[in-house]
Order: sequence, then structure tokens, then C-alpha cells
Amino acid sequence: MSICSGGVYVNEYLWVDVLTPKQARIAVEIYRALSRSYPFLITARKYDYTLKVLERFNVPYIALGGHGGKSLEGKLLASAGRTLDLAKYIIEREYKIKCLISYPSPEAVRVAFGLGIPVIVLTDTPHAYHVSLLTLPCANFIVIPKCIDPEKLAFAVSDLSKVRTFDGVFEKIWIREIPPKINEIKEIGLKAGEYLVFRMEEAKAAYYSWKILSPVLRVATMLRGIFDEENFVFMPRYSDQEKLIRETFPRARVLEKAVDSLVLSYYALAVITGGGTLAHEAALVGTPSITLFPRHYEVEEYLQRRGFPLRHFIQLDRETLNEVRHFVEKQTREREKYLSLLRELEDPLPLIVKLIRSLER
Repeated sequence: MSICSGGVYVNEYLWVDVLTPKQARIAVEIYRALSRSYPFLITARKYDYTLKVLERFNVPYIALGGHGGKSLEGKLLASAGRTLDLAKYIIEREYKIKCLISYPSPEAVRVAFGLGIPVIVLTDTPHAYHVSLLTLPCANFIVIPKCIDPEKLAFAVSDLSKVRTFDGVFEKIWIREIPPKINEIKEIGLKAGEYLVFRMEEAKAAYYSWKILSPVLRVATMLRGIFDEENFVFMPRYSDQEKLIRETFPRARVLEKAVDSLVLSYYALAVITGGGTLAHEAALVGTPSITLFPRHYEVEEYLQRRGFPLRHFIQLDRETLNEVRHFVEKQTREREKYLSLLRELEDPLPLIVKLIRSLER
């Protein structure tokens, strides 16, 4: 291990591979925590708001590969192509890499395994069965929230002693400045407490099983009878979703650039999402949040047990839509109560840093 006069490690890079906006936010915090001690290699997939999040927080990255779409053929070709691109990029530059930190990326883990690079996997999605099979067996350490039973990873992990847990959720890692500065939402013409955020579902993910056409848009259509469409803020994941939103809600706002999701969710009237991350983040800071996801999810159940304002619906019928409307209309803000609950949760960043430092090549 070589150290320059300033105490900075010059030879051993930390490699973080980023596939989604959530992973980008985690990468930002790892970079901020350790960039004075290690040089970084951050690789990122061109998908959704991922690259824009890294740019928003001035984190350097290399864009390699893109999303394969909904078809199995497309996913296979995109994954194989990205694996080759990652391998070539690292081999050609002769990087000495201390470890890969991945949430979990099949392509990056495959390259790390092939080059003998230690791997730390962060995950809270054991339901992503195939991705887990492709990544967890190669990990030196696996970091999961305590609310997930390590036995649920046994289908992919023969040695559960590699698993490390923390009593919290990954979203806490980037919730630091409360209240966040309001300037960013003012700059895009939003007023605190007057807008609803709609995050579209990850409909092309391999694990996504809801067959109905956009549960998020169904809820938005129902709420249009109660709230002004001009106060709807949509965050699409794919270009076809953006097209459908603009056709269906012509007066709504569609975010084209990345904003700090913490600022956006903190000052929102409510957050409705087809995934989990934005709902978790919003609920942690006291914003009423609804997630429309077609399976039970341990993290959401954990946050509900802790008392955060989060509802999870796994089906949409008339009764459910009425529950959604009631939840959004009747929620009262008890911000300090929820921030007190937030302070009780464990931040996973110290654990991640400890594991990184423990690895030797």
C-alpha cells in the first residue's frame, strides 16, 4: 500500500459501480467519506436519473453501458456488453483496486471476481432473486438492514457469516441536513407543501410482476379530482413513461433534470411511488408516502412498525384507491416526531467504511 506525503493512498482505488439513482446517492456519500483517503473509480450505467444525480453532487464518474429494456434478449445483450466494457476499462488502465462496492451489480461483480478484486455488496432486495444469485456468492461481505433475515439470502449465500447487518435503512445514509435548503424547489417553481410527487414504477425490472398498466398513473388520475394537476410532479424512469405522462397529464410537471430527492420529498405534500426508495426517504423525514409495489417488502414493514408515515399497497382496487385518497387527504404533519424516530435508526455508512478498511489485497 503506497502513501503519499499528504497521507492519501495513491495506488489502491475504491471502485463503486452505480446502476440506479439510489445507488448514485449511496456512492455520493461513500465518496464524500473516503475521497481524502482513497482515489475513486466510479462507473455508472446510463439509466433514469443516475448520471444526473452524480453530476448534481459533483462526483466524477465514467459512464459505461445502458439499460437493456424489458425483453430477456435486450437484458442479456446489455449486461454482456457492459461486462466487457467494464473489464476492458479496468484492465487497460492497470488499476490496483482495493475493493468493489456494489449494490449489487452483476456486471461489476463478475469483473471483480474475474480479476481477484474483493467485493462488498449492499442489498435490501432479496426479492431480486436472479441478481442475488449472480452477485452474492462472490461477495466478501454482504451488508443488509437488520429487518431482513439473513436466512432469506441462503438461496445464494452458503456462508452467512459474510453477512453484516445494521439497524436502519440505506436511505438514512444521505439524510444529513434537516431541514434541507428550499432553494432547489423554488428554482423549479414549486411551493412547499403544495405539490404531490409521483415516481413511476420500475416496470422493466426483471423482478417486477404487476401486470396492470401503471398503478402510479391510476392513483394520479384518481387524485386529479381532488388536487390541481399543475401541482403534480412526475419522475419517469423510461422514455415511454414520460411520453404517456405528458399525454395524460398535460398540465403536470415532468422533472427532466436531477434535483436533490431529499429536498423534493421533504417539502412535498405527499409522495406516491411505484418503487421503494423515494417513499422510504420521504417517510423518514415525515412526508406521507405511498408505495405501490406488487409484493411484501421487509423494509417497508420495518418503517411502518417504527411509526413512519408510510403505506404499502400490493394491489389496486376501488377500496384500495379510497384508502390512498384518505391517507393523502387526512395526514397531519408531525415533523419533529418523525425526525426523532429517524435519529434512532442506524446509519450504515460507518459499517461500510469499517468493512472497506478491513479488506487487504
